[in-house]
Formats: sequence, structure tokens, C-alpha cells
Amino acid sequence: MSLKLVWKVGSVPTGRYRSFEKRSWPNAYFSGADNAGAAASIDADESYEPRHRKMNDVGFDLTVRITIVTDQGWEWRTLKKKARSINEAKELALNFYKQNQQYVR
Repeated sequence: MSLKLVWKVGSVPTGRYRSFEKRSWPNAYFSGADNAGAAASIDADESYEPRHRKMNDVGFDLTVRITIVTDQGWEWRTLKKKARSINEAKELALNFYKQNQQYVR
């Protein structure tokens, strides 16, 4: 089975109060999955900006959260290791699922 995560960034805030909203960091979904639920999420205290995509070090820690599916449902789990770039965060999420195939949906 080929494991692939598809990453999508949150939409740009629009409307009257857009200056008060933060653009969300990328979320991952399993490629070709029947379930549309998120597989992983990148998060930080700072708002996402397109320039962060190509940076090798964004200047702050990125938190990676993954989805764990159990008999009781699903829940988010935060990985202990922090990332310093979006590519590093994506790699952490992919490596988690490669090492823990039981959580792949």
C-alpha cells in the first residue's frame, strides 16, 4: 500500500473582520481515502503566511498533530518532536504513519 498525504492550506480570511482572523496552517488528508477526516495538522502560535512554505527555518516551532482512530472514535495526538520548517513537519507526519500503519485509514 502506497501511503500519501495530501496537504491543504486554510483559505485566506475574507470579509469585514478579516484582520482579526488567522490563516490556518496546512492540514493533511489520506490520498484516495473514503473518510474525509484529517490525518495530520501543522500548527503554530503565529499565523500562516505563504512565504513560510519555502523557508528552511520559519523562526519558531511548528507543532505536528496526527489523528489516531480507536474503537471509541478518533482523537488528535501531538508529536513530541517539533519542526522548524513546513517540509520537516510534513516529513514527521508521514514518518509517523509509515511506522504506525495501524492508524492509516
